[in-house]
Amino acid sequence: MMKRYAQMVLGVALSLAAAPSYAIGVRLPTNEATLNLNLQLQPQFLVNQAGSPDGMDPSYDVFVRRARIAVSGTVRKSFSYYFQLDNPNFGKFGNLTGRVLVQDAWIGWAPTGIDGGTVVYVDAGLLYLPISRHVLGYTTNYVTADLQTDAFRIPNSPFPSFRDVGVQVRGWALDKRVGFRGGVYEGYTPIDQPAGTCETGGAGCITPRRNPAVGGLINLDLIGSEEGLWLYSAYRWGTSPILSVNVAGNYQSRALKNAFGSLTDHKLLATGVYLDLPMTEQAELVFDGTLYLNRNGTGSPNTGTGFAASAGYRYGFIAPYVAYDYFQSSGCDAGSLTPSDLAVCSAGVDSANSRNFKAGVNLFFDKNLNHLNVELGITGCRPMGPRASRRRRRATCRPRSIPSPLEPRGGRSPTRWRTRHSSLCSCSGPSTSRAGEGAARRRTRAAAPGWRGLRLRLLPRQREGAGQSIDEPPGGPHCAPAAAASLHVGRQDPAARQHAAVCTGGEIGLEAFAAASAAPAAGARAKGTLSLREQVEAVERNLIGRTMTAVGGNQSEAARRLGLSRGSLIGRLKKYGPG
Repeated sequence: MMKRYAQMVLGVALSLAAAPSYAIGVRLPTNEATLNLNLQLQPQFLVNQAGSPDGMDPSYDVFVRRARIAVSGTVRKSFSYYFQLDNPNFGKFGNLTGRVLVQDAWIGWAPTGIDGGTVVYVDAGLLYLPISRHVLGYTTNYVTADLQTDAFRIPNSPFPSFRDVGVQVRGWALDKRVGFRGGVYEGYTPIDQPAGTCETGGAGCITPRRNPAVGGLINLDLIGSEEGLWLYSAYRWGTSPILSVNVAGNYQSRALKNAFGSLTDHKLLATGVYLDLPMTEQAELVFDGTLYLNRNGTGSPNTGTGFAASAGYRYGFIAPYVAYDYFQSSGCDAGSLTPSDLAVCSAGVDSANSRNFKAGVNLFFDKNLNHLNVELGITGCRPMGPRASRRRRRATCRPRSIPSPLEPRGGRSPTRWRTRHSSLCSCSGPSTSRAGEGAARRRTRAAAPGWRGLRLRLLPRQREGAGQSIDEPPGGPHCAPAAAASLHVGRQDPAARQHAAVCTGGEIGLEAFAAASAAPAAGARAKGTLSLREQVEAVERNLIGRTMTAVGGNQSEAARRLGLSRGSLIGRLKKYGPG
């Protein structure tokens, strides 16, 4: 049921932001240049169900989502420039550490001028990546309270707020009926890989040849026109309808590692549609939808299909809206993988799937200049995917709103990173983002600092659904976890009972767990009765047992060595039990 893995988020965001058209003009002693000053302040109040450190009560937070100062202008009708500073999420979860960063810094040259139906810029600097039209929107003019980022995946994203250093061509043509941008960007370029440090063939490194990333977007206006500005808007307050379709693509060679540690390409394809349908001067219907095809390597939980859509209806100064985000991994191809690779793939490939629903109302004051968003988000996570059994699906996710001491500067850490304030859950995966973790009430039998020295305790057989479950520490992945969390063993075969009898107090030590992991597989091999599925499970069980022993029970380290999220590892421990 949805309630088993739903996270409800009530976000109230007060946005007092100066839109570009309301910039303060600074008078200069020359007519050949302009200088504008933009200020944006966006305080936010956030309530998360079961978001308290113990995971039992709501959490409340007031912080500054965006605090921006931007300087922009033109020079001689041929150059444009834009420089912006931001201190994002200031005070979120009590973190008052300042982290002012350069959000945008670019200069653009238009050889034929900056005005007219056809304009071509050559931009260089810190630029927006052309991920999709939806991403290329003004932060003061979304349908929802913030950007929808859960449907596309940029694992371990090093790009602050989807910006990267590069050079691009941008502009519009055919009397502003076609918008375009595309270029070459730095992409994944780890700073800790100096020249000559990679092994022959690039083993141990990503982007061993430092191949850059490339990306581009085309926006075709079928009805009306929305071109002529740097970014796009949702509500337009006009009288002419606009219908546009868009397609975007991003690629970088050998920029990531797949589930088996091999280098792979990063590919992201997006296609979308935007509609603004004015009914009268006081009313308009807005729809924005994008389909994403994410390719981040075989077995990656961030390889899959995503969809994000939002619809709002503005009548006067009130605009109710609904939105939905979806991501489903591509799964594992059993026909092309060895049994051991299939086991590794199956262990975590569905750990970052998510379903997010949001509904809210936007209250406008002076159009987009000042407005108030009230938003409710319900986040459903399916950590093991639609192919998993009902019992395995009961594993819960945690709210992404539970931060690290400093949240990633970018957008979905799955991953996704995340700077969103509603629909904040996606399931735990090996990446940051963009991934988030989830949210239902949970209990632990015992709690003490740290996971080290974890022992697995047998509990009596219970009715399905009545047992306790191990999950990540209450309050989110960055809170202190429980040390002696209980493991519910749904069935106790003779091997399990034997190990329970040997261990003091009915506890199973790490050595016993490793031995029990190997015993069933060895017995089955002796009889020659192992099916393909049993072989896969035997390899996985044995590998997990030996790894847990090697790391002294540290689940985080074991998950890292196995290439899994900690939630996926816990799911495997629950599945195999001690025997």
